[in-house]
Amino acid sequence: MDAVMSHLMHQHKPITTLQGEDIVFLATDINLPGAVDWVMMQSYFGFHFILVLEKQGKYDGHQQCFAFIQLIGKCKQVENFAYQLELNGHRR
Repeated sequence: MDAVMSHLMHQHKPITTLQGEDIVFLATDINLPGAVDWVMMQSYFGFHFILVLEKQGKYDGHQQCFAFIQLIGKCKQVENFAYQLELNGHRR
């Protein structure tokens, strides 16, 4: 897993890593045209999670956003976590 973390931190644009159980993932420039994505890491009790928010083009006149969270670890480790994702925004 150390190799994965090293790759993410050194081979991709700078990824912010926040520590702790409750974090705020702030997506800036949400009104940029076209598809845009934001990526960050969360570190908690020695485990690392990657969080991705993706804004895609309009579908049926509405902007679409997708989010996912993935544990960077072994498949069996994911069973030890319950994750809550809350999306908030102005006028949403």
